[in-house]
Amino acid sequence: MARTNPKTVADKIEQVCKEASLEKEKPSRHYIKKAMAEKYDYTNEANIKKTLGQMVKSGKLIQEGQTFYAKGFKPEPEIEDWKPLPPDEKHYPRSEGYHSDGFPQSYGVEIKNSDERSFWRFILLLYGLEIEYLESGDQSRGESFGTAWRNMLDCSNHNYEDTDKYGNYIGIGHEDMSSNMVANDVKCLRDIHGVGASTVKLIEEWIETGKLKRLEDFKKNYYQYWLSKAFYSCVLEKLVNRIAEDGWEFTDGGIDYQNFRRPR
Repeated sequence: MARTNPKTVADKIEQVCKEASLEKEKPSRHYIKKAMAEKYDYTNEANIKKTLGQMVKSGKLIQEGQTFYAKGFKPEPEIEDWKPLPPDEKHYPRSEGYHSDGFPQSYGVEIKNSDERSFWRFILLLYGLEIEYLESGDQSRGESFGTAWRNMLDCSNHNYEDTDKYGNYIGIGHEDMSSNMVANDVKCLRDIHGVGASTVKLIEEWIETGKLKRLEDFKKNYYQYWLSKAFYSCVLEKLVNRIAEDGWEFTDGGIDYQNFRRPR
């Protein structure tokens, strides 16, 4: 019996994922979009993303990190003999400050339009933690978080070129920056210079809960102060000022990374 050609977008995605697994390739979102364009001349990236989500929800695809496997085609898990790299062997950005020098004001649209547990929003909260510690006089911890978020961001937003010796991408790829982070994203960030055990725990906490308790405690203590005392000693002042310098303002929703926009 001849094999029928896939007709729907979902059928085509499933076929791409099956063929990738048979060829020992990882069908990542980037791989799927490229294969859909090459095999089926289909380039509606928004619909591909939407269909992937629907297929995962229905159980037709199994998502593992940034990879999507067709049902019955997920390979057996390999035992990873991972050990943290020593500091002098950790990954550095190709170009230091490439993204971080303009953050957050240059990426307001990306942050606002990203999912609740996205990498964009995680980096924004780490930026807030850096400010918190520096303002409180904890220079060492503030600089440590600053190094971590800058290097993670500068290693990310890439086109999926570089992998480590375990086959994990170094940093988060540009097509996954706005999506909710998943467990395997830790593997893409843990060996970047400046990312230590405490930062890894924060990444895991963000993926699991969508919150950072350290910053939640801070927000609870300082938001009402900000609103009632006009803008003097609040730790978030620098964050707001940097956003405002590029024309952003907060909406009536309150002082939160979810509630800023460009004035009309």
